[in-house]
Amino acid sequence: MAFEPQPDAASSLRRNAQLNGFSMVEVVEAALSSWTGKGALAGIGKATAHIIDGRERDPLSVEVTTLDESLGGRSEPPVVVKTDLEGKERDVLAGMAMLLESHSPILVVETHGTVAEVRADLACLGYTTTALGASHLLGVPV
Repeated sequence: MAFEPQPDAASSLRRNAQLNGFSMVEVVEAALSSWTGKGALAGIGKATAHIIDGRERDPLSVEVTTLDESLGGRSEPPVVVKTDLEGKERDVLAGMAMLLESHSPILVVETHGTVAEVRADLACLGYTTTALGASHLLGVPV
């Protein structure tokens, strides 16, 4: 599953998956967070697009969901989860609490100024973390 709230980027992901015969790729046109509903996305067209509180100019209205909600009752939960959330790492981790507690996937988290907080959150969930370069953490269940 690939979550992408920007319509053009989601369309590109779908097209690339199709061109490469990756029929197992499911693109979900939504942002991930700790809540579900409608949100405002700023930075449209950039790799650093992010959910905002609505005070920036020209935000795009997007669907927001949690990973727990999106996975529902799938019989095969993910074994690995990779995130790049432009500073919203803790929100998305909160939105996958059931997955983390019940299935303990390996995590690759790109951090954006949240390394200490993400390490602490993952330690509370029974994960050890290792730095992967300057801005990524590998989270492995103990």
